[in-house]
Amino acid sequence: MMATHSALECDLFQPARASFEAIVAWLRGSGASVDHSLLEEGLEERGREVLRLLYQAQLDELAKVERSEAACAPIPEGTSVRTRSRQIETIFGRVVLCRLGYKAGGRKTHYPLDQRLNLPSEVYSHPLRRRVAEQARAVAWDGVVEHVDNNTGATSP
Repeated sequence: MMATHSALECDLFQPARASFEAIVAWLRGSGASVDHSLLEEGLEERGREVLRLLYQAQLDELAKVERSEAACAPIPEGTSVRTRSRQIETIFGRVVLCRLGYKAGGRKTHYPLDQRLNLPSEVYSHPLRRRVAEQARAVAWDGVVEHVDNNTGATSP
């Protein structure tokens, strides 16, 4: 069997690269404002999306490695393995992690990648929670929600 050429393999980081190139094209084109504040705001919004796409690509890369390693590892008898996805609300916006879950007997499903990434059991990432807590010390709750929604890629209820 012939090995796949590396140029033909899926580049999980390509969406982030394409998003970055779209920013450069926006800056070079007539779409970017000459007003510095509008330019800065446009870059922040577009840059946050590049960061979200990079985060997503890294999660996809980790999931790919996890599946590859699991294919070579023995699975204890009576253990079922399934791919499950979960959403994570981050300071860059929402990402999705597809990871393997191991369930044996009547025990709770174990997700090694969740543990490896030190993910909270809820949808909100630790850095996002920290920003909400820091803001909550300074202003009323409605102001916290507005601040988080306006200054991150996250949506808070």
